Amino acid sequence: MTEARYPNESAECRLPRKVLLVEEKALVERVEAVADQRRKLPLGGRHRLEAECVLGLLFLEA
Repeated sequence: MTEARYPNESAECRLPRKVLLVEEKALVERVEAVADQRRKLPLGGRHRLEAECVLGLLFLEA
């Protein structure tokens, strides 16, 4: 399969596009790796509002 090209594209125009494409692919892979790390994190604590409600109830009971 041939690579996609713009009509009448010069070599001096194509090379920077190829370099940018490699960098974009690396960026996408990095973002996906970070997202995978985030998905592997344990679930966090209570939602802030939920915690405030619980704390409010504790203060009312005291």
